[in-house]
Amino acid sequence: MSGVALLAVCAAYAAIAARTLRPVVRDRASLFDADVTLHDRAVFERVVFLVGVPPGVLLHELGHAAATWQVGGTVVGWAWYLFAGHVRYTGALTPLQDWWIALAGNLVSIGLGFVAAACLALPLRPAWFYLTLAFARVQLVYALVGYPLLSLGAGWGDWTTIYSRQGGPWAMAMALAHAAALAALWRIGRSERYAAWMARRLGERGRGDGTDWA
Repeated sequence: MSGVALLAVCAAYAAIAARTLRPVVRDRASLFDADVTLHDRAVFERVVFLVGVPPGVLLHELGHAAATWQVGGTVVGWAWYLFAGHVRYTGALTPLQDWWIALAGNLVSIGLGFVAAACLALPLRPAWFYLTLAFARVQLVYALVGYPLLSLGAGWGDWTTIYSRQGGPWAMAMALAHAAALAALWRIGRSERYAAWMARRLGERGRGDGTDWA
């Protein structure tokens, strides 16, 4: 995609995000009351996708840049297009260092998702709890499932490097950790104990709907 096309998509994305935020500001009293309705959840999920994703992408790219500087490389190009970005670098780096740079941005994305998930233990009001849940879910699903599938399926991007021979035994360790994280999240998301906890946090009776990780 050309630079002009990317800028056009960014402008459209920003316009849609602004349009999504207007009713949130207008209806904030009902959205942030103690009752998180299905309508409220749908609004919060749109807000997280349109407003929460860009900062996550920015931190992802900064993770690549920080890893580049850490191993002695030089960042020669950097771009952030709200929903996408890239870092270009040079330097006499080893294959393992290239592998680490590819991994670092994704570790930031995964870590951001787990930090948000950990914040669910805080005494948040139901609306803020669901917003935090939606952000954690979007971050983890995209970082652990969406982007790896997109990258490996298309044959470009970070995950083609992460799961290449460049990482040596570290690539296998990453694969095992990746699989373990997915299995753990799937098991937690399907457990009755998790569902009951979610229902209590959202002020519901019985099993909560629309709150599973998977």
